[in-house]
Amino acid sequence: KYVLDHAFGILRANSGMSLSINLTISSISSENFFSYVRTLFSNNDDILNRIAFEIPENAIIHHQDAVSKLSEPCRGFKVIWGIDQFGRHFQSLEYLTELTPAYVKVDHGYMSIITKDENAQSVLAAVCRTAHNAGAVTVVTRVENTEQIELINQLFVDGYQGLVQPAREI
Repeated sequence: KYVLDHAFGILRANSGMSLSINLTISSISSENFFSYVRTLFSNNDDILNRIAFEIPENAIIHHQDAVSKLSEPCRGFKVIWGIDQFGRHFQSLEYLTELTPAYVKVDHGYMSIITKDENAQSVLAAVCRTAHNAGAVTVVTRVENTEQIELINQLFVDGYQGLVQPAREI
């Protein structure tokens, strides 16, 4: 609650800023958190277009009902939310069609081996294609060099986060 209160205060003070906030499993699983979020959304609906929530994929795997419950006010108030560390649980991605996140941030583990292992490239392509088919924007994380950018250009990737300077269009 402290982080959200502080973040909303920052957004009020800085009209050109947008924030993305990582939510913890303990927050997502708290009944009090849901009522707090609904009240927060109701009282701040003029800045909700500048905030996004990121939920770790692990929370979805182990607490899908709670995530589904949180996604309802997000949809109702048009708050963007996404999945962080996406693709760690490749065997169970069906939740995408039920929860309909706006975006996914693919787990950084794929990037550490993508230039060395063609199988990793195939798995990453499948993970990204699955997200695309569910209507989610796909962001790859921890991109560290231009060789990785060239590889992800061939996949179903919409953007990246990382250390490549200057940022390149993909």
